[in-house]
Amino acid sequence: MHGGLSTGPKTAEGRARVRQAVTKHGRYSIEYRELQREIREMQARMRLAAATERSRFMRQIYLKLAKELPASTIEELRAMVRQRLWE
Repeated sequence: MHGGLSTGPKTAEGRARVRQAVTKHGRYSIEYRELQREIREMQARMRLAAATERSRFMRQIYLKLAKELPASTIEELRAMVRQRLWE
């Protein structure tokens, strides 16, 4: 046996050298991690905006139809719209 897998740098100097080392792909660079964080935050905001817009749209339809149609028809339409929006 050769002693097993590496357990990484143990000293502060060794960890500093690893942080300073150049990687080919840059996947672990500070800039890349910040970009990924910003993308995740933007996606979360977009999901929230889409959900808000869907509920606003549903409310508008319901209010418009509630004045003109019988309750049974309104329920059928609400079910159709829900199914269409969340497919």
